[in-house]
Amino acid sequence: HTFTEPGRYRLTGGGSEVTLTVRRPASLRVTGLEAGPERVQAGETVAVNVTVAADPDRPAGGEIALSVDGERVAVRRVSLDANRSATVTVPVRLEEPGTHTLAVAGANETVEVRAETTSRPGALPLPTALAGLAAAITLLARAARRDRRR
Repeated sequence: HTFTEPGRYRLTGGGSEVTLTVRRPASLRVTGLEAGPERVQAGETVAVNVTVAADPDRPAGGEIALSVDGERVAVRRVSLDANRSATVTVPVRLEEPGTHTLAVAGANETVEVRAETTSRPGALPLPTALAGLAAAITLLARAARRDRRR
């Protein structure tokens, strides 16, 4: 039989009687919070690792709610057997530049989000610009050699 409500139950069978006490699961304890990487570009994802544990004497269960700067962004439901722990990973995409506080049940971590770096319009990436410069120098050197031969 599965008991869905806490309380005291009397079980009988085969001439025996047992009283059983059913309790609600204990609340989860948050024992660790890590977010990484600590610095990201705007629009990148941070992995938030939340470690939760159950007391040694009974199972635990409940929701862990992750917030960014006080605003709830994710909720995960977790159930653990007695004396167990688990790490739940929650990916969080951070869009706004600045320092943000990630929090779960009083534990928190900060992550710095940098503005996306953009190059100037029409600017070439450095490797492309260097390759073009090398090609131009090679052509000028060949032209100078031809002029000396004449």
